[in-house]
Amino acid sequence: MLTQDSHPSHFLINYWEIRRYLSSTHNKVNEKTQETDNQPKMSTDHTTKDDRTTSTMRMKTTKSFAVGVTVLLGVCALLRASGGHYGSHTASSAMMRTRRLEDGDPMGMFRASLPDYTLSALDDPNSAQSLAFGWLSNHPDLENISRTAFWRLTQLFALTTIYYSLDGPNWMRDNAWGVTAPSAAAQWLNYSHPECFWDVRWTQACDAEGHLVRLNLDYLKTTTNHSDVNPGVPPEIGLLTSLYRVSYHLEMEVSIEDLLPIQHFSLPNLQSISIQSWGGTLPTEMGNLASTLKFLSIYHNYLLDSGSAFTYGELPTEIGVMTNLMDLTLAGAAFPGMLPTELGNLNQLSRITITGTEANGSIPSEFGLLSGLTQLSLQNNANLDGNLPQLGLLTRASQIDIKNNAIGGSIPSELIGLASVRLLDLSNNRFSSSLPTEIGLATGLVEINLEGNQIDGPIPSEISKLTKLNYLKLSNNLFHAALPTEIGLLSSKLEHFNASFNEITGLVSELGLLTVIHSFDMSHNALNGEIPAEVYQMGPKRGRRSWELDLSHNSLSGKLPPSAIGTLTRLTKMNLQNNKLQGPIPTEFGLLQGMEQLNLASNYFMSSVPSEMGLMTSLMDLDLSNSGLTGEIPEELGDLVLKHDLHSMDITGNVDLRGDVPAGLCELNTNQADYCVYRDTCTFDFDCTNVLCGCECFCTNNVEVSRNGSPFDAP
Repeated sequence: MLTQDSHPSHFLINYWEIRRYLSSTHNKVNEKTQETDNQPKMSTDHTTKDDRTTSTMRMKTTKSFAVGVTVLLGVCALLRASGGHYGSHTASSAMMRTRRLEDGDPMGMFRASLPDYTLSALDDPNSAQSLAFGWLSNHPDLENISRTAFWRLTQLFALTTIYYSLDGPNWMRDNAWGVTAPSAAAQWLNYSHPECFWDVRWTQACDAEGHLVRLNLDYLKTTTNHSDVNPGVPPEIGLLTSLYRVSYHLEMEVSIEDLLPIQHFSLPNLQSISIQSWGGTLPTEMGNLASTLKFLSIYHNYLLDSGSAFTYGELPTEIGVMTNLMDLTLAGAAFPGMLPTELGNLNQLSRITITGTEANGSIPSEFGLLSGLTQLSLQNNANLDGNLPQLGLLTRASQIDIKNNAIGGSIPSELIGLASVRLLDLSNNRFSSSLPTEIGLATGLVEINLEGNQIDGPIPSEISKLTKLNYLKLSNNLFHAALPTEIGLLSSKLEHFNASFNEITGLVSELGLLTVIHSFDMSHNALNGEIPAEVYQMGPKRGRRSWELDLSHNSLSGKLPPSAIGTLTRLTKMNLQNNKLQGPIPTEFGLLQGMEQLNLASNYFMSSVPSEMGLMTSLMDLDLSNSGLTGEIPEELGDLVLKHDLHSMDITGNVDLRGDVPAGLCELNTNQADYCVYRDTCTFDFDCTNVLCGCECFCTNNVEVSRNGSPFDAP
């Protein structure tokens, strides 16, 4: 049945089928009458009767065929006259198209089937449409295509128009490795190469019948100066009625309007749109896709962001009628204004990502109605403020990421307690008050990040119920009091713990239970007293796993226990800088041959540097500055440069060091070590005095000489 939305190329297929049927019927009747003519005549009366019968059959056949053709022409005329998407034409133009087909003029018939906006463009011989029409006219298989699959003419024409509209002859494309390939258009417009394979990035661009269902123009760029062309997807995209997925991540200066002409929103099967633009506004006609569109992604083009001429308009409220939408992404597309409350109508939405926009105001309370959400990501929106709405109905959400905004107030208890959530990231906002004890209900949590807020109070002991927790990040807040002893109950999974830059006062012995920990950072707190012996029992004990410990910038005191230090063979980074540690540096550090970074600066060791440190063959960075060191620098430390990988050492601020600096250490400042050629961090810092000298520093009686050889007065 032909309707107002029927495509003319579909009508042409029916035309040929019906025409063949009528012709076949006409031939069969002719054969029947011929048989009648050849039968022997029995009598005069019979002959007269048979002649009359044959004549009647011929008249009926001729009349039926004429009626059939007339009906076809009438339908064609009605289709044009009804408007639809193709304009209005008269019955006489329909008759002309039919005559062109019968006269062997498929391009004439094809031209007559085109919509008005294309016909207007064909008046310009230099338009993309005219170039595409000329290419199609020269197709070597034109006659066969027009008679067996007329719809392919439309498909070929639309794709070729897109090619010319986007400056196809000058296309280049970055491949997956960032290498620009000038042959991006090598397959396009190749008569011997089916259009389904013009884009080599899609192996299944067409369905089984050959209709184009996916169009991918990602990462295309043009060698033409953009000021000389106005690239954009042409309205002929609307002729590709089988499309269900389009992706336009072009490296060209194009706006949303250039990429999404309104004809997109009349495509009856379109389910997915993904574009990369420089700005613009989503057309309100997007609401026409309410029944089909499931995936909508709009990204800003940062690759060409050198002063865009486009600006973004507000997100239209019509987005709220797209109730079949399952995935919405607005990334870097700086839509200003408040987020539309109509987003709460998208009850089929499974994932929403709004990141890097200029959206302002509060998150609409209607977001709390999106009970089907599995992922909520509202990050890097600097003007998004206010308090969080009630999100307790998001019981299917596995990921809630609301980092890097300006949202404040208390963390809602119903949010922090969602058992379905595996990742909760509220970092770098303005949340305050204490952490709700309901966090103990979030038993599905694998990662929680609350860094960069103003959350105060003690860390609740209920956190110990999160037995699946792998990452716990609480840094840059106002947490105080000692760590809860229950933290040891996280021993089976916890690998990353960061509570740096708080006001936490004490470590607990239960930390020794954290035997799968990979990094433990409690720097910049108010820790005091001695380091519990159990802390040295942390870290993995089997396999090849290593771990890192950072307790710097606290008020820890006491001595480093030699026997405990010697057990830290899997420790690769140890930072105890800026504490109040005393006593000798244990010689057992020489057992830590996997240690890569060691920082003991700004303490009160008042001891010599143990020569056993020369056995730390993996050491790359060593900082012993301002630690009250005495005696000579062991020659073995120079061997760490000459024979191993030490590339940074600082022993400044130790006024009681004396003797000659090992020659190997001097090579760090001359970049003589082989690996220094590939590094910018090869440095050796020491204070040249009249009792400690070497490298380019020459000792004199009352004058110190800097490392570049220029004298300065001794204190």
